[in-house]
Amino acid sequence: MNTIIQYLTILNTLFVYAKNRKYVTENHFEHYRDLYVPLAPKHRAALDCEYFDSIENAEKQVGIFLGEIYQTSKDINYFLLFFVHMILGTRLSETVRVIKNFKSELNKNSSNIEYVKISIKGTKKGQGDNFRIPICASLKQILIKIHEKFVKYSDEYLKKVLADCIPKTYRKKITCHGSRAIFRTVIELYNPTKYDLIIREFYLGHINFSAVQKAYIRTDYLNERNEIQEWYISWIKQGIKKYFSNDISW
Repeated sequence: MNTIIQYLTILNTLFVYAKNRKYVTENHFEHYRDLYVPLAPKHRAALDCEYFDSIENAEKQVGIFLGEIYQTSKDINYFLLFFVHMILGTRLSETVRVIKNFKSELNKNSSNIEYVKISIKGTKKGQGDNFRIPICASLKQILIKIHEKFVKYSDEYLKKVLADCIPKTYRKKITCHGSRAIFRTVIELYNPTKYDLIIREFYLGHINFSAVQKAYIRTDYLNERNEIQEWYISWIKQGIKKYFSNDISW
């Protein structure tokens, strides 16, 4: 949107110049600010998490939703795949990279995986995989269980598989990207002061800091994000157990 405004501003300036010198008789861009009304940003569906009025209500909505995925999945691996996506709080393509890169980390160091490096939206071209995604003990066990099934798929097909995990009854209520908004809402409802804002933002891969901030922020808060991840897994499992079933084999 800012780019469009800039182009229109330049065109208006050129036509003002041309009209003043009588090269043209009209300036069609004179009232562009009145004519161009930017659309409000469209938020991706996320179980109407903006209306979660308590952590208990959030637990119920998320628990019921994931229970529905479990019921409609081809097998438990598909349910666990989407569960991993929810826990990571990553963008769809980033979840795919975690699964693919986890395989490489497992081959290198099967006994002590604490994180997986991937490139994210804020990674500059040529930097490669430079952002550490925490892999807590509970998440590691699930990834070990499912990665062999999904690592062989192409990136695009795996993204489609993830999107298809969402039951038809929920297609208008949540998108894969919406899981990020759910995490952010839940962590605020749980305890808005326990973790600094910057840690919560790091969890989502929001790392677009100013030059001054980059000069002083030299940590990526991996330990804190690992702690959040372990809590989030426990919280979601509790919701599934309470509002769906306790018989899921994790």
